[in-house]
Amino acid sequence: GSALIDEGVRQLRAEGFMRATLWVLESNTPTRDFYERRGWMEDGTSKTEMWDGFGLAVVRYGLALN
Repeated sequence: GSALIDEGVRQLRAEGFMRATLWVLESNTPTRDFYERRGWMEDGTSKTEMWDGFGLAVVRYGLALN
């Protein structure tokens, strides 16, 4: 996982993007910790995504790329 996310960030920077965002299940603490250790920060935005008839609470994370 680390190599994949690091390469994605590298590619976004190389293409000139200034910011990246992603959504994580609110209850998925290990994944949230993974992103936070790499500098991603929850920005306070949340929503409910419907998947196969179930509502899933997700939170948005952001990372400055400059």
